[in-house]
Amino acid sequence: MKRKIKELIRFFIDFLQVAIIGLLYTILYCLPLAWVSNGIGFIARFSLPYLPMSRRAYKNVELVMPELSFAERKKIITGMWENLARVVFEYISLPRLKIYESDSRVEVVGSEIIEQLHKNGGPAILFLAHLAHWELATMAGTQKGLKITQLYRRLNYPLTDKLIHFVHKKIAQEVITKGPDGARKMIETLRKGGIVSVLLDQKLREGELIPFFGLPAMTPSAPARIALKLNCPFIPIQVERLPNAHFRVTYHPPLKPRVNGDLQEQTTDLLEQMNELFESWIRQHPEQWLWLHRRWPKNLH
Repeated sequence: MKRKIKELIRFFIDFLQVAIIGLLYTILYCLPLAWVSNGIGFIARFSLPYLPMSRRAYKNVELVMPELSFAERKKIITGMWENLARVVFEYISLPRLKIYESDSRVEVVGSEIIEQLHKNGGPAILFLAHLAHWELATMAGTQKGLKITQLYRRLNYPLTDKLIHFVHKKIAQEVITKGPDGARKMIETLRKGGIVSVLLDQKLREGELIPFFGLPAMTPSAPARIALKLNCPFIPIQVERLPNAHFRVTYHPPLKPRVNGDLQEQTTDLLEQMNELFESWIRQHPEQWLWLHRRWPKNLH
């Protein structure tokens, strides 16, 4: 009985989320991206930081940057909520966003890497973090002609997940869900010479404990291992939010092992490089990263 009640409550929350998002998207669809982003960001700064979920974010910031004062941590968390709210409502305008037009809101750095991929084809793995508006990393490639398969984590709410999946299909050529089946499809795509985009900055059940901000953090290892096995480029992409709903997307050179060891040693080395990159990007713009996840073991808090 209790289980059925929980399922009913979850369905109601799911339905309510989709209804609210759908209504707001319908109302805001015709407005310029900057109006929507700036307006939602302003509202978020004064409302969302007081949600209970902020406690975990505060703990995470305090854990990895203990030198910061409470006021500095509060500024980061406030900025995080503002960025997240902007991301959610910027999805409205993503399908209409033309990255390479003269008046584009997106500056692309490292476009020669994209052009090389377009010329040579795959396989390649593009990896990034939940920074700024991360979806732009894939769009910078697809709007240059790359056919990218995007790997994403299924949401806990089925209806909301279908909505997000629908949006992703407008950004990438194909969308696959993380998990055993997703890993199999990822390998199939790469073996056929495809390109896969994946977010690798959050905790998953599988992986390796790799230093992140100087502390051990469970880090997804499968993409790095697959890149080494299939000898395909492992390319980091950084996204930064600039003032007034403008962005910078940077395609960095592929990571390569710094050691001449076996597959396990080289995989660990790539993961260490990846986390070092993520940390440097987050330190540049800590308010643009998603601090809400349990990224580090509970016993460290």
